Amino acid sequence: MSGQLFRKNVIGADYVQDTKIYQSFEAGVASQGLSVQHPAPETDFAFGSGKFTVFSPQSISSNDNDNSVAIRLENGSNHFLFTGDAESAGEEAICNLGIDLSCDVIVPGHHGSATATTWNLLQQTVPEYAVISCRAGNSYGHPHKDTMDKLSDMGIQVFRTDEQGTIIAVSDGNSIEWNQNPVMITHREMNPIPVHSPLPFMMIPEVLPTDPSTHPITIPRLLLRQKLKMWAIWSGSPLQEANITEFQIVAI
Repeated sequence: MSGQLFRKNVIGADYVQDTKIYQSFEAGVASQGLSVQHPAPETDFAFGSGKFTVFSPQSISSNDNDNSVAIRLENGSNHFLFTGDAESAGEEAICNLGIDLSCDVIVPGHHGSATATTWNLLQQTVPEYAVISCRAGNSYGHPHKDTMDKLSDMGIQVFRTDEQGTIIAVSDGNSIEWNQNPVMITHREMNPIPVHSPLPFMMIPEVLPTDPSTHPITIPRLLLRQKLKMWAIWSGSPLQEANITEFQIVAI
């Protein structure tokens, strides 16, 4: 931990590890006269002109990755979600908090591993951008194809540190400016139009019915977010296994 930066708060999970890297972390915190805080979920911290809210961990897991501290950073109307190394169980706990998870930018968990970035989390966050932090040529193969396919299917613009190096996002509270352009993602055969959908399975038939009163189309209630003045609508055939519980009928 660099002594050149002033740190007032150090946040971590309420458990210890008998590893050299954890011992180094503890020593670094102690060297600055600080102690590790273990805030409860939904605790807020002021951060410059904005704030961030702690989302996890809510309990200590046997999976160290799911003990990552996850936060949602808010600056004006811009929101960023960081989930650390949390995997599917950790993400599920965040989704079950029952609070607003929507964000403009998400940092996919565990460096883009297939064990994280679940559909449920993406459905509740509906990000416009994703920033994947991983080393070029890493031995784990991060980011995994499964994660990249999900981001592609939802039309999320992706930045990757393994291909682009340092990624900088600057928020003025209304818009976000980047130091680089997103990388290109090759879409699969079944791909959405370039707007954002919170549901991987919710598709609208390519040929819409002429009379919506007799052939209604269903879209999800509450989960749809309006971004860039466009509603998220997919093209293609609706999947038979789609769960339409609590959907509302609308005319398009």
